[in-house]
Amino acid sequence: MVTTAVLYLRVSTASQADVGASLQAQERLLVDAATSKRWDFNLVVDAGHSAKTLNRPGMKYALDILERGEAQHLMALRVDRITRRTSDFEDILDRSVRQGWDMLLLSPKVGTSTAEGRYAARLQAASAEYESELMGLRTKEGMAQRRLEGVKLGRPSGVSDETRALITELRSNGMSLRLIADELHARCVPTAQGAKMWYASSVKTILDAELTAEQ
Repeated sequence: MVTTAVLYLRVSTASQADVGASLQAQERLLVDAATSKRWDFNLVVDAGHSAKTLNRPGMKYALDILERGEAQHLMALRVDRITRRTSDFEDILDRSVRQGWDMLLLSPKVGTSTAEGRYAARLQAASAEYESELMGLRTKEGMAQRRLEGVKLGRPSGVSDETRALITELRSNGMSLRLIADELHARCVPTAQGAKMWYASSVKTILDAELTAEQ
């Protein structure tokens, strides 16, 4: 019987922020791993999608393949490529047990075919969620400090809802203020003044404003 793996690749942005985790790097590592095991494989890609939800076209397709029994393994570079929510991870893990397939993570190497592997994968999923939440907490703390410093917070006029949503998503996926600014510049997203050059300070102002609006 031929063994087949779904090789799942994901990045949140066009210019990937996670060094060494570009689509090309993920593909190379995953293909090498599958080839070394002499497995057939299907490449499934989610480009520009957040890991905070499973509502992604690539992920849906991957899970359909596995549910139909057309593959026996879901392979990804790290658990945060699959999800950053422990509840979603448990959902996928439950599906894998019921449907008879497993997950394989390369960094670090973990497989969910054993109790020990499932335990280790759960720890990785919890860590990914913690990192995401910690980033949000640091942003809130920074906003509070800026209030104390007398900085006026509010949504900058001239910045579209789409731009604010994009900045918030990039930050939630662990990107630094500088990298977000670089990403916006690469996409030619206009600033509040209509210019194309973004700065970390401008990104921070918008993030602070978004948190203010949520409260």
